[in-house]
Amino acid sequence: MIREPGDLPVEQTRKGRGVPERRSAGGLARRRRGKGAPQGTPYNGARRRGANGLQASSDTAKAPGAMQIYVCITCRAEGELPEPKEQRAGARLHAALTAQAGGAFDIVPVECLSVCKKPCTVSFAAPGKWTYVYGDLLPGLSEDIILAGARLYDAAPDGVITWKLRPDALKKGAVARIPPLPQFEKIEA
Repeated sequence: MIREPGDLPVEQTRKGRGVPERRSAGGLARRRRGKGAPQGTPYNGARRRGANGLQASSDTAKAPGAMQIYVCITCRAEGELPEPKEQRAGARLHAALTAQAGGAFDIVPVECLSVCKKPCTVSFAAPGKWTYVYGDLLPGLSEDIILAGARLYDAAPDGVITWKLRPDALKKGAVARIPPLPQFEKIEA
């Protein structure tokens, strides 16, 4: 039997028999979510208390907030010289996006998104939404595509852009999809 990560057995007893029964941790989580919940859906009743007195809620889609587009400014196109840094493809993409967006989005320069084999790289993020990382987006060719994808992301309540609506360059350039962080509420003592 091959086990998947997080699929370690949990020992429980069968009702009234006192005989240990083995169930996988993943199986318990699936039962908590309910039969109709798709795989990967968080157990919405879960609340965890952290050391800082905050309570984590997995109901993250309700958190309002401004969307941000992160742009790796250290990305270099193939054959591009490392210096000057201001002339790298990532820096040029950031400048072009900032100018073209006209303040519609918060476009944030970052030093590195660690996707050096797929320059240039951008990421869409917002509180309570999935975060996406996309690569292979070159300056001068990708600004319209990135902004169209950003509008779709911003309009989606959970940040998931329908596959059919997603621009082809974002379909092909998808690097990562990261789940939303739990939102924390202060617990009164």
